Parts: sequence; C-alpha cells; structure tokens
Amino acid sequence: MITSSEHPTTGAGISHLLSLVRLALVFAWMANVVLIAAAWLNAYDGGHTPKLLGPSALLGWIFLLGWLGWRSQFGRRPA
Repeated sequence: MITSSEHPTTGAGISHLLSLVRLALVFAWMANVVLIAAAWLNAYDGGHTPKLLGPSALLGWIFLLGWLGWRSQFGRRPA
C-alpha cells in the first residue's frame, strides 16, 4: 500500500498548473486588449464606427469577462 510518506503530495503540482493557467489567461487578456485597440484604430482610419461586437472583438470580451471572473473567484483574499 502506498502511504503519503513514500510519495510527495501533488499540491505543488496543482498549484503550478493553476499558475500557468492564470498566466495564460493574463496573456490572452492582453492579446485581446490589443485586438480591441486594433479594431478601434482600423475603424477610425476607415471613418466607420468601431465594431465592438464583431467576431474578434467578441472573443476579446469573452476572455476579458473570463479573466475578471477568474480573478474574482481565485484572487488573493485578505486573511
């Protein structure tokens, strides 16, 4: 039978995985801020109203809301 003294716990591995997921969400959020800014600049250059509900911008909003939800759910809370 395997006991906990023979094998280390996987808590550190799960924590590391969650850190990588959080980092990926932050990078996705930053990339989508750039996409939304590019959509604004493209629309401004063409003289059209910015389309904040287009396919690429909608993906940006999804990632932004996901990041905010993640932050509110798993953010650091005071002890």
